[in-house]
Amino acid sequence: MTPKEHPAIIIVGAGVIGLTTAVVLREQGHTVCLLGRELPSDSTSQHFASVWAGANWCSYAGPADIREQGWETKAWEHFLKIRESRPDLVALIPFLQFLPTEVKKQNLWFSSLCPDFRILGRIPDGFGQETFALSYDSITIHVPHYLQYLLERATGPSSNSSFGPPVEIHRIPSLPSLASVLSFLPASYVSSLPTDAVPILVNATGLGAHDLEDVKDAAVMPARGQTVLVRAPDVKRCVIHAGKESKLSPKLPGDGDGKKTIDSLDARLAEVDIRAAHEGTPQAADGNQLADDPDANQPTYVIPRALSGDIILGGTYQENRWVYEAEEKATLRIVSHCHKICPEIVHPYGQHAYRLHRSIQSKTTNDENVCPATGEPSFVWTPTQPDRLLSATEALEQLDDDEEAVEILRVNVGMRPARKDGVRLERSTLQIPKEAPSPFVKSVPGHKREMPIVHAYGLGPAGYQQSWGVAHAVADLVVEAATQ
Repeated sequence: MTPKEHPAIIIVGAGVIGLTTAVVLREQGHTVCLLGRELPSDSTSQHFASVWAGANWCSYAGPADIREQGWETKAWEHFLKIRESRPDLVALIPFLQFLPTEVKKQNLWFSSLCPDFRILGRIPDGFGQETFALSYDSITIHVPHYLQYLLERATGPSSNSSFGPPVEIHRIPSLPSLASVLSFLPASYVSSLPTDAVPILVNATGLGAHDLEDVKDAAVMPARGQTVLVRAPDVKRCVIHAGKESKLSPKLPGDGDGKKTIDSLDARLAEVDIRAAHEGTPQAADGNQLADDPDANQPTYVIPRALSGDIILGGTYQENRWVYEAEEKATLRIVSHCHKICPEIVHPYGQHAYRLHRSIQSKTTNDENVCPATGEPSFVWTPTQPDRLLSATEALEQLDDDEEAVEILRVNVGMRPARKDGVRLERSTLQIPKEAPSPFVKSVPGHKREMPIVHAYGLGPAGYQQSWGVAHAVADLVVEAATQ
């Protein structure tokens, strides 16, 4: 195999896109090094959106988004394949999705992909009104375990002779530029490459693309997400309710240059419906919501983690809002609204009591309400006291065993790596400054100080459901870059 057939790859960014891309490239025979400031083991880093995701397959592509439909279809196929051997990672369960306006089935491209797809029409939505709804079977993912699975698949041994060597994964500090990553390449990786190798960089830095000196993508922005992890083993379905409004612009991610114009009114309505289900209320430039109530029209969703009994409740979608602290008002709204659309998130408090007693009796800190299992405060919410959270101690003192309650394990805040102009997936050339050390770029007269690069970032809330499709598209661009 020649270097052009199987070029060496340096991936910057170890989120779900970087990890999945590493797996695909390794299994196509490439030698891959994956570098990131955050790694899959960083389960509490709020700069690392992949670990906070609810992670289901709920289409983000509109009827004219052929490119994104292809990514999501590829991901669907991969997830079903993984489910065959690892049902603890990927589950296929019923979905109930409420949309703000009616749409025709032909404008819901995934109606032929998802099993048992039905348009239910207007049905009670839990908020005292009837709302247009769909039902179908789709995928949910146990995020912490799934990220470890990707890590093992990238770095573990393989008997398949066509695979590349195990991916080398290393932590690096914050980078001033992409070119500076060359200073952090491990010697073991460099020594494994041919002397004339010029590796291809893959930029999967997510939000980092906004600040890197040689990228400076002003379209990149955070989309703040707050979710609540609860214990609710009776929940066997995913329920999604859109906010009342959408921030949709006429230009959306699409083919070629990443933009397109929606000409069909019916198609545009379908776009509004699907994206509103993910995005909720529009945001002002300063991150404040445009609605009168700043927390009123956010999307509501209930996402079970495969076979675990743990459920992600959400959520918020707040663009350009760099607030990492959890907001109690949002937590209360999330749990209360999720209870309306999915009442089975509650169960008799007596089922919580033993767990809470153990948390208190086995405390490892001076705070009696910290759960040793998660290192986070353990709270209880009840429909009878919807405007406050009860600490573990308060719940034990106040609640009867048969009173319905929700056991809150953790409140999560993460920043989705969104992009105003849609996903950036394209090839370009990275110019290497003369002062930048590089084992690959020769400092001789006439030699170009540049490296091929593939950009892959800006997926926002669609990272998991488009991950495998994007990873394969990156692999295709890598081959193009290597042969030119």
